[in-house]
Amino acid sequence: MQTQFQENKHVLVFKTNLHHRDMKKIEPVLNAETKIIRWNVDLTDIDNVLRIESNVPHTDHVIQILNSEGFICEELID
Repeated sequence: MQTQFQENKHVLVFKTNLHHRDMKKIEPVLNAETKIIRWNVDLTDIDNVLRIESNVPHTDHVIQILNSEGFICEELID
């Protein structure tokens, strides 16, 4: 899902297979991405939802990043 909430800022929402033990691995990867402003993972949600605030509305880039790290990631659409 892509929702523009301010000029040039978007919220991207993904279903993942991330777990608590994966946070140390994925944190530096997501923090290093210049297109990502903020991110968080709701580990209490059945879909382990990853929410990203980004400068760009492209979800493919995020999916590619997580897939390259060995995780499942798919866009959640309303």
